[in-house]
Amino acid sequence: MSNTWQVLLALDARYNVYRTPNNFQFKTLYIRRRSQLLRDNRPTENDVNIRKHYLKLRSILLASKYGAILLDNRSNGSHASRINSISESADSFVDWTRKNIALPINQILIDDIPETNNIPFSTSTLSNVSTTSRALAMGRSLEETYAFSGVHHIFDHHKGSVTRVQFAPNDRSLLATCGRDGILAICQVLPTPATIIYRLKGHTAEINDMQWSATNDLLVTASSDASIRIWQISKGKCMRVIESTPGVENLCCCFHPSNNNFIAVGNNRGILQIFNVSTGKPLKNCVIKCYGRSMCVTFDETGSILWTGDDRGNIFATLFDMTTGKLHSCKRVFSNSNGSVTSLSFRFRSTRDGREGFLLANVIPNLLLVFKVLPNNGKLSARKRFSIRQKSLTIHSSFCPIISPRQGFCVVSASEDMCVYLYDVDREIRTLINKLQGHCSAVFDVSFNADESLLASCDQQGLVIVWQRDSR
Repeated sequence: MSNTWQVLLALDARYNVYRTPNNFQFKTLYIRRRSQLLRDNRPTENDVNIRKHYLKLRSILLASKYGAILLDNRSNGSHASRINSISESADSFVDWTRKNIALPINQILIDDIPETNNIPFSTSTLSNVSTTSRALAMGRSLEETYAFSGVHHIFDHHKGSVTRVQFAPNDRSLLATCGRDGILAICQVLPTPATIIYRLKGHTAEINDMQWSATNDLLVTASSDASIRIWQISKGKCMRVIESTPGVENLCCCFHPSNNNFIAVGNNRGILQIFNVSTGKPLKNCVIKCYGRSMCVTFDETGSILWTGDDRGNIFATLFDMTTGKLHSCKRVFSNSNGSVTSLSFRFRSTRDGREGFLLANVIPNLLLVFKVLPNNGKLSARKRFSIRQKSLTIHSSFCPIISPRQGFCVVSASEDMCVYLYDVDREIRTLINKLQGHCSAVFDVSFNADESLLASCDQQGLVIVWQRDSR
């Protein structure tokens, strides 16, 4: 029951919107105080039954005060359904793979990807794998390394869903959020108290995607208002607006990793283009036509390979020549006829054999996939698959920033079952390291800060939770 405080926090979060619907500051303060009390009053091993009983009584009291209909309407968010979420996702995944059709050569079949054994997570007993990782990580297992002590801060400044949340790549305290209200917010989470530095307006429709530049000074946002905006963070203003054809919804965007003057943008018409930020014009011969809507895009670390995923389940790999500014050798490297690719992220990893590239993808229905990138051409080799709850929403994931033999090779993903999941890619069994509960609606995005001391997650109801990792 070491995670009981998360279950209690999730219960309070579900009712929090009904306590003071017009006082956002009080809601944030209340959840923070509840989190502090639950941490400070953790039960001993002999008192876990007391907290179980407390959870039951509190559920009854909240239902009697605010109405039992609330629990009935949100039964999919109950503790029992959360516990069963992984097994239910796995069942639906097996049914889907039976119907999967054969694909042309050089494309990956879902069945080729090793399926992991997702045994329910428990910190009370540690597997042999955990014991080994503990020895490597200075006496701490991965479960202990990625344990969280509570909530650092809660933001509730967006009206509507928060679609993306991202820490700046080289700053442990700078956090950006964007949502369906068209607002881009820049937050400072350290030192406490956390504050909102800027609320940047300009988009007239929802913001679907955003990304920091490698130097933390710029942000690019893609919106359904047919525009792309480049924001200068130090001054809190928009420095460039790139207009698209009326009716176009820009769904994804990213900076070139080594040249902030190039951005890749994908839209609802299946077109992905490379733009020059200085001129605001697209580069010639830099267009990819997807089979469906271009949902996500990412470069490798060098910027020489670009991947994009569409809503028909395809991933395309293209080579980018920065000297000529041209895309070439576009290939479809993955296909899933029954779903959509909603998130892509890339990471290099140092091994005994040298540096290896990996691609992480969220794929509907209910899949989190890890691929090994073959050298030079962007083709993918299946590495691992995990089951998460994702039936229809745009869910995102990312690699944990610290990747080493001591810290493991871990990924973190949002989920429609209102939880955040952390997995170890290297393990064959007990791959689930931790599951965070505290949101009261589907979680859309997750992001670690640079030193992994904080983890931010955002949800469908507009809540942003900054989790604090246990430093003991």
